[in-house]
Amino acid sequence: MPSSPYPGLPVEILERIFLELHYFDLCTVKLLNRFICDVVKQSSLIQYQIQLFLCGFHDDFTGRSAASIAMRRDQLRTYWSRWDRLEPAEKTVVKLSGVLGANEFVGGVFSTVVGDKRTSLHFIRLPSVSRGIKQEEWTLDKLEMSIDGYTTDPSADVLIVYEDQRVINSRIRLHILRSSDGKKHPKASVPIIDHPGTGISFFDISICGSQVCLCLGNQHPHDTLIWDWTTGKLVHVGVLAGAAPTR
Repeated sequence: MPSSPYPGLPVEILERIFLELHYFDLCTVKLLNRFICDVVKQSSLIQYQIQLFLCGFHDDFTGRSAASIAMRRDQLRTYWSRWDRLEPAEKTVVKLSGVLGANEFVGGVFSTVVGDKRTSLHFIRLPSVSRGIKQEEWTLDKLEMSIDGYTTDPSADVLIVYEDQRVINSRIRLHILRSSDGKKHPKASVPIIDHPGTGISFFDISICGSQVCLCLGNQHPHDTLIWDWTTGKLVHVGVLAGAAPTR
């Protein structure tokens, strides 16, 4: 490695600074001089963060404390190689029975409404060899509302249920629950979001971070409603020109 042009700044401090940079900023920094380029190339931790970005992953360094950086980099290389060859690490067959309704697959977790009364949800967390995740199944049985639609975010353990309007006189009602046990979500200061509705027959519900978006059919005066599910506040009312939301 060339001599440092920053004699008062240890390499370890530079490494910590570079770890705070976005991938594209890091690529730019590498062009400053040969010393910095070598710091980036020779740091296994920085190279691991680069590999994470290229694979679309984020590692908060929790849950796998026994795995060294070298082991994690090797797991990423194996993961990427299998994707290149479309070669799964293992195959799993998931069998479902009974009356099934709306379903979604988010964050490695498949879920579906089950039962004639639409008051239960079944979840299947699919396994991942590269991330050390085992298959797990659980059911939220006999919730207190009839499910007309729902969305989940496994990373935040949140389940947002759109209650059947035919049961609640055409109002929009969203229940903020934990996807793990169906109880009120601790980060939701308002457990139920209640909003006037007008017999909506088509909609799509999705969640991103702390916001939940409801795209409605043309029977409602507004196409999109967005709430902050942690506070229950309506943060956006809008119209998606030309959009045709579907269930």
